[in-house]
Amino acid sequence: MFSSALLSVVLMVATSATAQLGRPAELRPIVEPAARCVAQPYLSVAVTGFTPPRNGSVELVVSIRGETSGEVRELGRVAIFPAQRFASDLTGAQRFGFNVPKRFVSQPAVVVVALEPAAGSSDAARATIGEARIGAGPGGRC
Repeated sequence: MFSSALLSVVLMVATSATAQLGRPAELRPIVEPAARCVAQPYLSVAVTGFTPPRNGSVELVVSIRGETSGEVRELGRVAIFPAQRFASDLTGAQRFGFNVPKRFVSQPAVVVVALEPAAGSSDAARATIGEARIGAGPGGRC
């Protein structure tokens, strides 16, 4: 049997979330120590599940929000290709990378992934974000 203290710790450190149209996924990124010492931190978003819309297509809009400043910055837009249903663990995830302004590494932040229609009605689309990680990025060193 789980104790309530253990359960509350497990709930506080959840690192995955599911985005739907009108309901973005929000999760705390894992911030690697190297993210604090490189000139250009890099966010890697791992999509571990996707359900395409019945009609149309969607974009994943990735933003970061500083909890201290309240500042929101759109980092980029991507699409799942091919637009087919999948579910995976982190080893089979589709990963997307974005440069992150350094000011978001020095404060607690939340990664926000929203689904937006790109064409058609885009109903029933879902994307599960298995992990968001900020680190040094490709070729980055401290």
